[in-house]
Amino acid sequence: MSINESLNQQEITDLKKELKKYKKEHDLYRRVLAVLMVKSGETRKKAAEYVDVHRNTVGTWVKNYDKMGIDGLKSDYSRCGAESRLTNEQLKELFETLIDPNEHYTLRDARNLIKDKYGIEYTPKQVWIITRKKLGLNYRKPYLVYDKAPENADEIFKKNVKNRP
Repeated sequence: MSINESLNQQEITDLKKELKKYKKEHDLYRRVLAVLMVKSGETRKKAAEYVDVHRNTVGTWVKNYDKMGIDGLKSDYSRCGAESRLTNEQLKELFETLIDPNEHYTLRDARNLIKDKYGIEYTPKQVWIITRKKLGLNYRKPYLVYDKAPENADEIFKKNVKNRP
């Protein structure tokens, strides 16, 4: 393949997948290298320039290494983000309420339910994340149920559609 020849979409996708496999190892390599440089007598500033991070970051890596060894340099994203304000029990309770076949909850309804029942106010986006991502519920549009619709409403509709010009 010549330099000017472009990669097809599948090759690009494959290469990106391959890169993701080694990201953690690359990050760890940079951290170990920076700590090794500092432990070998190099300044934190120089080590930071070499691995392209801020010198305070290198200082944090050295402290983590001193406290926990090599494990202190490994990425730990388990505690990222804000802690959920709804407990697991409340989430289960909310799930059971929202899947009630006799009710059709919109996101606004779910948001109001959370506020009324648990005293927690979420943004509409966060309610969407809770219902879709955490609870695994599918989106469905609420629909109107007409009490006064005639029994043969489907037949009337089909007849009207047929008679259109």
